[in-house]
Amino acid sequence: MQFSHMIKKEFSFYDYKRENRKEDLVDKITQIKGNTFTPTAIKRAVQDLFGLRGGSRIDSSRALVIVTDGKSNDIDTSFEESVKIAEDEKVFRIAVGVGPDFQTADGMKELSVIASKGDNVFSILNYEALGTIEDKLQNKIFSIEGTKGNSSLFEREIGQEGFSCLLTSEAVVLGSVGAFGWRGGAIVYHGKRETFLNLTDSDSRDSYLGYSIQSAKRSGNIYYISGAPRYRHRGQVVVFRTRSLSNSWDVVQRIPGDQIGANFGAEISVLDLTGDGTSDLLLIAAPMFSAEDREGRVYVFRMSDKGAFTAATTLSGSPLRGQARFGSALAPLGDLD
Repeated sequence: MQFSHMIKKEFSFYDYKRENRKEDLVDKITQIKGNTFTPTAIKRAVQDLFGLRGGSRIDSSRALVIVTDGKSNDIDTSFEESVKIAEDEKVFRIAVGVGPDFQTADGMKELSVIASKGDNVFSILNYEALGTIEDKLQNKIFSIEGTKGNSSLFEREIGQEGFSCLLTSEAVVLGSVGAFGWRGGAIVYHGKRETFLNLTDSDSRDSYLGYSIQSAKRSGNIYYISGAPRYRHRGQVVVFRTRSLSNSWDVVQRIPGDQIGANFGAEISVLDLTGDGTSDLLLIAAPMFSAEDREGRVYVFRMSDKGAFTAATTLSGSPLRGQARFGSALAPLGDLD
């Protein structure tokens, strides 16, 4: 939604879901100029976008980022009215002030009224500086999504053990994406012994570790590799290595995704190119990766003798296939000749 003294809804959540090329929705926007009716814009955004008619789900978390380059001179709506409407609808608000108006105490006070809380306020000198606060904005929004209510109290009760499965000569490994507040993990069953592989850092909440699981062998070491496609909304793949003469495992590498919502790590595959029992390549799929003319990407990593994975190349499907989700399934072909 764009505003001056006029309020223009550029597209709704319905439009976003229907459009294959999301960037087209943004490319057609042209700036409107005039006065600055910020309270009215907040009111309209809450009423027109964050409801069923705007395509918003009833149970979804709601975040509104208000970017303004001038202090409000609204004659139709007060901040008191618009903020109350937003609060009643539980809309989380972030205020970004651009330009000299918001380098003053009065300007910062206005931003503080707009925002849900004091640390949701940002003041920058120009629009070019928006890139410098991009990560902070993303983290603010991510913090309101995910586990709700008392679900974080569960440990492995709703772990969905068996979401993914790996059978090796040494063990049975089951992915458990719902464990510990959807941090996820994997359970290694080796005879009567059971080991739970997981991450404990605060960022791993709702990461779905265990969504995919594979094993690799190199230089006499065994590695378990698991995808966490929702880690910080970009996804990551975690590499575990067993300690010698013990039943414990260490995290030796974390491979991050590079695009929000791409489901990086949703599917993985390990390849032995020469058939000598030594792993050579790791393929990691991001089936929701969005490019200009195609959807989905597979990342190829080489495995060194020390067990480290380094990026080699990427694979993409045919162009102009719409929602193809290239990489949704991966499998080694084996010995073709």
